[in-house]
Amino acid sequence: MRLGVHIADVGTDHAYLCAYLALHDAKASLLACDIAENPLQNAAQTLEAYGLTDRVELRLSDGLDNVKSSEADDILMLGMGGTLISRLLDRCAWLRNERKQLILQPMSRAEEVRAWLCNHGFCILEEAVVREGRRLYIVMRARFNASNADDFPFGYAYFGELPKLDATEAKIVLERTAARLEKKARALGEAGQDDAAQESYAFAAAVRNAAH
Repeated sequence: MRLGVHIADVGTDHAYLCAYLALHDAKASLLACDIAENPLQNAAQTLEAYGLTDRVELRLSDGLDNVKSSEADDILMLGMGGTLISRLLDRCAWLRNERKQLILQPMSRAEEVRAWLCNHGFCILEEAVVREGRRLYIVMRARFNASNADDFPFGYAYFGELPKLDATEAKIVLERTAARLEKKARALGEAGQDDAAQESYAFAAAVRNAAH
C-alpha cells in the first residue's frame, strides 16, 4: 500500500480497513464504497466511533461505477469472490493506467482473477498468503503494463506468484489447488469428459511443478 495517495475501498462493509488507514496515514485520501445503503450505515458508525467522519468519504457505488479516475490511485477489492472481482475490474476502463495499483483479495476462484489480469495487460507484482485462524487468504498486488507480453507459463492462473514465497502457507494453498484440480479431473473423467479431465490433470501437474 502506498502512502499519501487516493485510496478507494470497494465493498467496504464496516469500513474497518479505511478506519485503520486513516489512523496510520495522515495524508491518504480515503473513499469507502459499497453497493448498498446498509453497509454504508455500518461504515458511518465505525468512522464516528473512531472520530474519522471527516477523513473518509462514503460513496454508494456498484464497484467503481460511481468513482472517477482522479479519486483513486490504489484500488482495494477485498473479501469478494474472484468472479465478482473480475467482473468489476472489467467494467472500469480507467484502471488500464500504469499509475493505478490494484490490491485484490479473492475469497474464491483466485485463478479467475489472475487470468483476467493476465489477459488484460496487467502484471501481478506480488502475492501473499495471510492466515486468520484456520483460513488462508490470497492477496495480490497488480498494475497495468501496456508493454506486458502475453507469455505467462502454462497454469499460471492457478499458481501465480505463490511459488516465489518461501512460506508454509503458500505451499499449503498450492497443494490444495493441485488437489482440487485433480478431484475435478477425476469427476470429469467419470462423466466421460476426457479432454476436459486431461486439461485439469495438466493444470494440477503445472501447479505441483511450480511449487517445487
